[in-house]
Amino acid sequence: ELRNRVRGTATDVVAVTETWAREEISDAELHIQGFNMFRIDRRERMGGGVLLYVREDIDAMIDVDLTRGGFEEAVWCWVGTGDGRMLMGVVYRSTSSTVDNSRKMLEMLTSAVKKTGSGQLLILGDFNYPGMERLLAGEAVDAETLRFSEVVNDLFLIQHIDDHTRVRQKHRPSKLDLVFTL
Repeated sequence: ELRNRVRGTATDVVAVTETWAREEISDAELHIQGFNMFRIDRRERMGGGVLLYVREDIDAMIDVDLTRGGFEEAVWCWVGTGDGRMLMGVVYRSTSSTVDNSRKMLEMLTSAVKKTGSGQLLILGDFNYPGMERLLAGEAVDAETLRFSEVVNDLFLIQHIDDHTRVRQKHRPSKLDLVFTL
């Protein structure tokens, strides 16, 4: 289905969270013709995983330090642009993420901003902070949601998603999938 959606479009980049890909699934099974693929699979349990597809005529190189920096599920690439290069990251923070893993994610975001300076940065992902809606409404939130919001603000990241990305019956609508630029 993803291949069909991308085929015949002018798409340059595709970011996927919660791929459920495992080591036993070969790159060939996930490949999209005309794209280079960068992937991180979840280890030791089901679910999760991230993929970044970049059109093959665009210069793209993985940032090993950020990708392997300790946070469980993120892939980072330097992508050539018409006027330089951009750091692009795809992040999946599970609802069952530990406090330590969430801390590592915040450190990773801080490192990404430092690497780009005032340069181009794009961060896409499923961050799973349902408390963000309550925070924006001026209501009390858990400490992890508050810390995430503080770090995003301290880094001067601009969040671009306006609509709810998760709507379920009997649940408060929320923005779990976010897009940030610097």
